[in-house]
Amino acid sequence: MKNMTKLPYCSKCGKEVQYDVLTEENQINLDSKATVFVTIPLKVARCKECGEEVFVRKISEENDNYIFIARKVFDKITPKG
Repeated sequence: MKNMTKLPYCSKCGKEVQYDVLTEENQINLDSKATVFVTIPLKVARCKECGEEVFVRKISEENDNYIFIARKVFDKITPKG
């Protein structure tokens, strides 16, 4: 059976490309008032040819889950009122 895995599209190269997965520091907002930011490591897919970031759904979903958990922890440890 043929492998139906679709490669991500690189807008800089203009084609579907192989990619590397790197961990990079990203600043995210933890509260709804946009006053508390933290830097956390998130996965990033980068085109093997040019280094441009490319979208990979699985990596995006993992990062979204990680950010969701970080926000839940922040809500638990932040005093209300």
